[in-house]
Amino acid sequence: MAKEYFTVATFRASSGRKWWRVNKDERGGLSCTCPGWCRRVARDGSRTCKHVRKVLEREAGQGEVGPVQKTSRKAGARRSSLGQRRLRL
Repeated sequence: MAKEYFTVATFRASSGRKWWRVNKDERGGLSCTCPGWCRRVARDGSRTCKHVRKVLEREAGQGEVGPVQKTSRKAGARRSSLGQRRLRL
């Protein structure tokens, strides 16, 4: 059986052409689609990147991070094609 993932945040790459997604699996594990996450693995097998750390900071400050629900749009905030709030670093 395949794991189910859902996107909890999207970030624009510094080049401005690509978007990185932070995904959460059914057990609460986070992963990212950025090259930093994909290439950097610690000796103990753990991974992290600045996008995952940002989501963890948000989670610690606001409680559990789950799928982003439809909310009123704030000035300067845009929605991704998935309809989820983008975070800016």
